[in-house]
Amino acid sequence: RKIYLRRFGGESVVPDDNIEVVSEVRNIDTTELNRGGAIIDSHTTGIHFRDTFEQAFRNEWNKFENLEFTNNPLSLSYQEISRLPTILFQLAPAEEQTSHVSDPAAVPGLAGQIGDKDSPNDIIVAVPPQYYMLYHPETKTYRATFYFHRDQKEGVLLGTNFLMGHDVHFDIKDDNVRIGFSESKCDYASVVADAKSKEEIMLVLGRGQERGK
Repeated sequence: RKIYLRRFGGESVVPDDNIEVVSEVRNIDTTELNRGGAIIDSHTTGIHFRDTFEQAFRNEWNKFENLEFTNNPLSLSYQEISRLPTILFQLAPAEEQTSHVSDPAAVPGLAGQIGDKDSPNDIIVAVPPQYYMLYHPETKTYRATFYFHRDQKEGVLLGTNFLMGHDVHFDIKDDNVRIGFSESKCDYASVVADAKSKEEIMLVLGRGQERGK
């Protein structure tokens, strides 16, 4: 529904400090933006849009950065990359998922918290620069994987850099056709270790119960 840029990055929808500057990419024709629908594709690296709102995006980017937005390789440090804007995507929710929320402005991850009074129950998904700037070790450069295409006839294509940092739930049961996003550290090793420790605890508890019989 909307796209924002947040100054100085940050990996979460929740800013790193209490003072954040969020700027909406304005003058977007949402009907045109959504024409053709949206595709989430884990086999695609980047995020692809038609060029209908490229200029609007660049205008907002230039308010924050002296560095012009480009898909050309950039010789920047990781620290410099991490200070580039975080891109915030505002998505229309399944109505029954947020209709019970009485104060969207108090709920992290909802549009009300970043000041949208028109659609406060919308969902916000954050894509930080660490995800949309792809590092190429051969050349020691970074490239933006957020693209605009004149010849793209489909709608929005959201690739792995949109999915990174999230647990993604595909709910197709009973023709629900909806997708859920939850921020995650995506640290599989810690998940396995945590599951193993819980299993060991259950085994110990089970042995204790057997001794008590």
